[in-house]
Amino acid sequence: MTLQGTVRKALLLLGVLIASIGLVWYLYLSVITPENAALFVEPMTLVIGSAVAGLLLGLKTNAEPETAHLTAPPCVVAIGILLGSSSVLIEKAYPGLVVHAVGVTITTFCALLLVYSTRLIKPSNNTSLFFTAAILGILLLYLVTGFLTVAGFSGAIGFIHESGSHGIPLSMFIVGIASYNLVLDFDFVEQGIQRGNPKQMEWVGAFGLMVSLIWLYVGLLHLLWQLLLSSKKTVDFDED
Repeated sequence: MTLQGTVRKALLLLGVLIASIGLVWYLYLSVITPENAALFVEPMTLVIGSAVAGLLLGLKTNAEPETAHLTAPPCVVAIGILLGSSSVLIEKAYPGLVVHAVGVTITTFCALLLVYSTRLIKPSNNTSLFFTAAILGILLLYLVTGFLTVAGFSGAIGFIHESGSHGIPLSMFIVGIASYNLVLDFDFVEQGIQRGNPKQMEWVGAFGLMVSLIWLYVGLLHLLWQLLLSSKKTVDFDED
């Protein structure tokens, strides 16, 4: 396992992700029209299908690292389709929000990499344990939220998406956890190189970086959306 090999694989996965997102955007914003829309899959159907495929492939990648070179690329394709189709819906409702989220994600990633490389942040066993528990808690929250939404009880978890005193702090906390998870991925790659892990683990490290980067983007997009709604409420209140 080498740094150069991991970086190359991470860039390859990033290219696959961007290509998948770009293809979906091109289809739904340039090719598909009201006249031929019936010939294509609805964005929401694409969101659900790609989410299931991405989850299954992601679980297999984590459970069987030796097959990561086979499962990571299609998993990233599924995630790219998921992000592309969901981002199309968001962009139509809130033009420019997706571009801002991408920009903030890139700058945050660069800042975290700089901070880690200068050793201003160095994961310890205690902090890693705490953040791992927080990540599992957030994952459970996502699963419960998805189940309740599908079951028609979305009102019970409305505070998660609201732009008030509960939703925004929770989103900020999730963004912070996602950011630190990237730091853990940096450390995983560094430790793997130092231990002389097998070459195959480069795919695992690259895939972990992609998943954390995607999680950070989704968290920032959700946070920016909540801040936008909050600002609109403030403007409407002032006008009244």
